[in-house]
Order: sequence, then C-alpha cells, then structure tokens
Amino acid sequence: MNRWLDEGSEAFGSDKNTQPKKRYHRREEYERMRDEVREYWWLNDGDVNIAELARQYNVDRSTITAWTRDIEGIAS
Repeated sequence: MNRWLDEGSEAFGSDKNTQPKKRYHRREEYERMRDEVREYWWLNDGDVNIAELARQYNVDRSTITAWTRDIEGIAS
C-alpha cells in the first residue's frame, strides 16, 4: 500500500544546492553586505542595478534580488 514508508523515498534525499554559488561567504559577511545593499537601496529610492551590485559584492544576482525583495516588503 505505502511502499515508500517501508522502503523510503529519494524525493528529498539530496541536499544539493539547485543553484551552486560561485563563492560562499561567512554568515557575518553576508549580513554586512545585506545591510550595505539595504542602505544603498534606501538612499537610491529602490533604483538599483542588480547586476552591478552582484559584481561589486561578488555574489549571485539571485542573492541581491532576494535582499531587495525583502526590502521592498519592508517598504510596502
């Protein structure tokens, strides 16, 4: 009836990152960078270049996008 209960399932068996990052930073570095990006966003009224910030902080664009999405939620 429920074979997966007896045999297990590999549906969630992998901890692989679906989008591996080019460079990983320590948690403290990410927090510092996120705070800087937030300040920059506020000073520029949300008019930021995601790709430029990603290059400047040596992180993926998806990271900057997530940080700015968080900020936009705060600002609303």
